[in-house]
Amino acid sequence: MKLVFRGIFPVFNYMTKRDDHIVSLAKRGDLYYMILDLRTHPTAYVGVTSGHKHYGVDYEKIDLDVHGGLTFCGNYKTFNYKELEYKKVWWYGWDYAHAGDFLGHGYPLQKSTDKKWT
Repeated sequence: MKLVFRGIFPVFNYMTKRDDHIVSLAKRGDLYYMILDLRTHPTAYVGVTSGHKHYGVDYEKIDLDVHGGLTFCGNYKTFNYKELEYKKVWWYGWDYAHAGDFLGHGYPLQKSTDKKWT
């Protein structure tokens, strides 16, 4: 399954109290999409509600084709955002901090040709 974020409109944008990252959340149908801007690289998540066939299933047991592979799964309590508490959502996540990806924290081996995700 390939994820396409075009045409999905944000539900909310949320800045954490520590001001260390920005959360953008969107919804289409019964799927939620979340991007965390960590100020160095983005991480992305797709969430399914409790009625979805993949709710509660470990990421190693589903076939989801994302950049660098899935690296996380868990419920809404993991993120601790009040905006998500009204719905039980199971999240699958991945990041954009792999070889060849641009990292904004001055990594000494950074190449100018590395892909900068926005």
